[in-house]
Amino acid sequence: MTHGVLTSPTTGSRNPKRGVVLITTLLSLILLMGLAVALQTRALATVKVLKRMTASHQEALDQDSLRELIRPLVGEAMIRFEEDTALKLNSTPFFVTFSGTRYQVTAQDPGGLVDLWRTPPAAAEALLAPDQAATRARLAEAGDRSMPLRQVTALAGLAEVPSWLTVRAPKRKMNAAALASFYPKENSRKLRPRPDNRQPKEALISISAAPAE
Repeated sequence: MTHGVLTSPTTGSRNPKRGVVLITTLLSLILLMGLAVALQTRALATVKVLKRMTASHQEALDQDSLRELIRPLVGEAMIRFEEDTALKLNSTPFFVTFSGTRYQVTAQDPGGLVDLWRTPPAAAEALLAPDQAATRARLAEAGDRSMPLRQVTALAGLAEVPSWLTVRAPKRKMNAAALASFYPKENSRKLRPRPDNRQPKEALISISAAPAE
């Protein structure tokens, strides 16, 4: 029988560099993961921006095409201004579907709108609501006749050009044949001087996506 002595294995001293390496590795992984997430987020944002730009560009192309398609309707409305045409030059909405999208088209003879400079005060007062009349006065104070309406609107601190106002009316007298449909009809009979009933020479076209039904 042999006798031996069992000895416990020697434990080497711990190396502090191993902990440093582990922490450095974890930090590197966290940094890489953060970088990957940032790149992915940026890529998704870029895709969304491109989609919006593509949709906006396609909508602009559709509206340009639609504008050309309705040109004959505008011409018909100008020639037959005293008759009941499909497209009217008094801002009455005209709905049409193009490329799978339903659009609302409005056409307006400038002579049927209140003009910032030309329309007599009595006529403007008869057609405009009090807040609109106040806006017209504010615009008149902010600009002058040499400025386009968009510039006057910006100088007055307004976000959008009022759809019920123009600076392109050819005469002081409004055109009864194309008086904008959104003005109160009961007040239009009180206009002084009395409006003319003349053939429109110009049409302001607005095309937008039709509101949901």
